[in-house]
Amino acid sequence: MKVLMNQVLIEMKLFYREPISVFWTFVFPAVLMIMIGWFFEGNVTQTKLYILDEDQSNKSSQLIDLLKEASELKVKVLERKEFESKKKDNRGELILFIHKGFQEKINSKQTGELTFYHNLAYGRSGESGIAVFYQLLPSLVRKLTRYSVPLNIQKVNLGEKGKLLRYIDFLCPGIIAMSVMSTSLFGVGIAITSYREKGQLRRFALTPLRKPVFILAHIIHRYFVVLLQALSLILLAYMFFDLKFYGSIFSFLIVITVGLVTFISMGFMVASRARKSETAAAIANLLFFPMLLLGGVYFPLDNIPEVFRPAVKLLPLANLTETLRQVIFYGQPFYQLTDEILAQLAVMLVCFAVSVKAFRWE
Repeated sequence: MKVLMNQVLIEMKLFYREPISVFWTFVFPAVLMIMIGWFFEGNVTQTKLYILDEDQSNKSSQLIDLLKEASELKVKVLERKEFESKKKDNRGELILFIHKGFQEKINSKQTGELTFYHNLAYGRSGESGIAVFYQLLPSLVRKLTRYSVPLNIQKVNLGEKGKLLRYIDFLCPGIIAMSVMSTSLFGVGIAITSYREKGQLRRFALTPLRKPVFILAHIIHRYFVVLLQALSLILLAYMFFDLKFYGSIFSFLIVITVGLVTFISMGFMVASRARKSETAAAIANLLFFPMLLLGGVYFPLDNIPEVFRPAVKLLPLANLTETLRQVIFYGQPFYQLTDEILAQLAVMLVCFAVSVKAFRWE
């Protein structure tokens, strides 16, 4: 234990002696989050509206087409299976249900039946979408029929508590996840490769320092660096943008730990065979930028084309970003995020196995 703690202290001293490392770890993510949050504060985006058309009539199709023309709404028609899934595991999506007999009732000058499903526990985007619908209602009625036919609109709330979701609330967990990835990938991968390049790993191999102790010391050191980094970003988001933290600290520590261990294992995999820092940086960038693009840091994963979504669900950054958002803003406990956590652990096991097999001191 004493050898391990001494090695952790050595790693910390080496890290804080490098101003560039401290800048990219703490200063750059903070400045990036504040600037993007400031630029997009109050930014209004399209409300997503999912529709299940039980009537399958000309009138219901006409209603859907009219809603698609509204610039404030982004409309997608669901199948029954998709509808049940969205309704069961609703995370803020607004769903419009067009009841069977919609056209028949309108043609006979009766009340057309519509139901809105929304979940206030995941923000008020549903409420804003319904408000847009009511603004469009007079025009919709005129275009659907020549008569003043009322529509019976029922609102069903699938949640309990309302939270106002802003872009900074979406952004902050993404920046934290990105920082975990970059600190682990580049910090571990390039640092260890630099040790090998300078011959330090060869000297470590000649000492009583065992490989597991060396690796564990790096993990502990990076854990505290990333934890301090994440807490500082949350504090800045609270100071500048009044960010609310709804989850438990324990769940937050669990998901951060899982993400950290996953990306550290990827960092060791990068450094396992690379002989030069330039090679390690190239490999790390090859992993970093695709995940940054498809990891949901700056925009929702719903905006990604359907063809890429199965692959995106396997990316550790996408899963870490999702778990952090669910814990920080929606107050979800970690044990309700098992799919995302298990996906990260699977990547971690693969990378760890490759690292152990391929790692060399020289």
